[in-house]
Amino acid sequence: MAFNLEEFLKEKSTALQNFLKKDDQEEDERSSVKQLTDFQEAKEAADKALSEEDKKIQSMEDTTETESIEQILEEKSQKEKEKSKEKDLEEKLADIEKVISTFGEKTNLGTGSDPFKGTRFSLNKPIDFQTKLVQNYMGPLITQPSSQDDRIKLLFENLKKQNLI
Repeated sequence: MAFNLEEFLKEKSTALQNFLKKDDQEEDERSSVKQLTDFQEAKEAADKALSEEDKKIQSMEDTTETESIEQILEEKSQKEKEKSKEKDLEEKLADIEKVISTFGEKTNLGTGSDPFKGTRFSLNKPIDFQTKLVQNYMGPLITQPSSQDDRIKLLFENLKKQNLI
């Protein structure tokens, strides 16, 4: 009974590759615990078939980094949980959109305009009460000449010249 290690390792590596491809292509309905127990049973059967030399070779330290089966299965279950959360979120958003479309006439959530765009005051700037007080006291004493004031004065002068006032 000659056991060929290369064929055994090649067979297991292709099985692992197929397992990873299957994970990407379609969901396996077995639970991760069942997958782990199946793998451990297959590993025990393979260990029984190994000779003493093959066991010594396996017991040597492997210098390459590999993920354990538990880590792979845990990552798979995490991905499944994330996908289910994403599906739940998408369903909730679809429900919200349905409610908005049925009860709202024309609701545009993305467009909005600033209601204070045309006003002179700013809500984010502090008020300097000291300058306001000075402006109130000095305002009647210092009048800024404006074209409107000049027109009114000229109008009064013309009316006085014509003796209408």
